[in-house]
Amino acid sequence: MKILFITKLLTVKGNGVLGALKNEIIYLQQIADVALFNIGLELEKDIAQTVFTAPEYQTISELPEPYNKPDIVVFEEVYKLDYVKLYNECLKNKIPYVVIPHGCLVTAEQNKKKLKHMVANILFFNRYLKKAAAVQYLNEQERDNSKFRCKKTVIIPNTVEFRERTQDIDQSLFRFIYVGRYDVTVKGLDLMVSAFISLKDWCRENNVVLELYGPIEENPALDALKKEIADADCGDFISINGPVYGEEKARKLQQASVFIQTSRNEGQPMGIIEALSYGLPCVVTYSTSFGHYCNQKGCGIGVNFSKEELEGAIKNIFTDKEYLASCRVSAVENMKKDFDTKAVSETTLKIYKELISK
Repeated sequence: MKILFITKLLTVKGNGVLGALKNEIIYLQQIADVALFNIGLELEKDIAQTVFTAPEYQTISELPEPYNKPDIVVFEEVYKLDYVKLYNECLKNKIPYVVIPHGCLVTAEQNKKKLKHMVANILFFNRYLKKAAAVQYLNEQERDNSKFRCKKTVIIPNTVEFRERTQDIDQSLFRFIYVGRYDVTVKGLDLMVSAFISLKDWCRENNVVLELYGPIEENPALDALKKEIADADCGDFISINGPVYGEEKARKLQQASVFIQTSRNEGQPMGIIEALSYGLPCVVTYSTSFGHYCNQKGCGIGVNFSKEELEGAIKNIFTDKEYLASCRVSAVENMKKDFDTKAVSETTLKIYKELISK
């Protein structure tokens, strides 16, 4: 079976789509003929064994055999104008294709720059989605919240490649950690910081700190958040830091006590999956798509987008040491069962074979 993935990434470091793509391919290429057609920025050398790049190649038919006539094509994301020519090529040559939107089709995302999305959909992307063999959602929540009703949908989650722990938890402080983009509104960082500011006396009494890591760029909302922390005199236990990648990121996650993410809207954050794979309990809002999962599987606490509920969860996961310990075990067990790269890749191959046969 010949599978061609197509991507156009405009940023690389810290890009969740790139992390998801790498994990999608890493085992799948061991059980099928897999190639990546990269028409965006240069990517890591080890992302796939077979990579074709633009501008050396402009179309699918120009690729070397056998990938000039793949059995199925997988498009990562939706809103790339370069995809219009490529999906039409698939239709012309009767090659089925799958679209993975990575959260961009949910109503909350579509309502951002609403007019721009409406025009783009009418002119370019409604047909792209309608003609797909399937739209591949990460979970039921993303599918159910999608503004589009596609004729065929499949559910295939992001995956994680497990690595053994190399660091012990830092016992000197109780560290809540967030690693991700500083998109204050989407990630709900305003709620997160506000909750910790309200708990400042409790945090100091119990040596509780909040550490945030992510790419710091020109960001008025982040500047306002920093000012809020400074004005509340909470800089001693709330820190906004630059990005961490690779081994440094792994070390920070392993040394932390709890991962926290309070998004207003998400598809399926790789940051949470990675944290859970290290046995890191999570406090998350339901809108991250992991709130109910953490409650049901016993690997953290899910809450509504509520300051009161979030403050309660922060205190509870700190206080209930027995539950905290059980979360660490449960997180690893459930990640291996539900998000292991090998298991998900085998399911993916089976689903793609069914789409091809139809």
